[in-house]
Amino acid sequence: MEGHLIKQSYIQARTSNRTWIEIEDVHQAYISSAYYANRIDVEELERIAIQKKSKREDLVCPFGTPMRSNVVQFMRKERDNRVARAAFEGALTAPEREAYKSLKVGTDLKDRAAKRSKRPSLAKPTNDDLMNAFSDFFDDKDKI
Repeated sequence: MEGHLIKQSYIQARTSNRTWIEIEDVHQAYISSAYYANRIDVEELERIAIQKKSKREDLVCPFGTPMRSNVVQFMRKERDNRVARAAFEGALTAPEREAYKSLKVGTDLKDRAAKRSKRPSLAKPTNDDLMNAFSDFFDDKDKI
């Protein structure tokens, strides 16, 4: 709708021998007969925004509004935790730092990286294997 309004505004500006659009051109385009059907939709959308009701189902979004996310709060808490941890570790003396590292080694989840065992790759099939698989596949198709 807005693209059509800008197009009509440009047409209004060109009839005035201008290559730029002014607010008056937008107003003239909005009340023009070429934009009439879209103007009705725009006014109905404004009414829906105010009253939250509509007789026209095609202008109402069938999906609800998305749930509010707490990603920002989570990121702030995570940053605060990292800052507090860095401040704590920075305030430790050398002996305290060594004791902290010895306690931390067994409990830190990041140190325990889960390593997956890699599956061995399949051997490259021989020409006989390929021919047997081909014949088995098409023999099964003939039975159906």
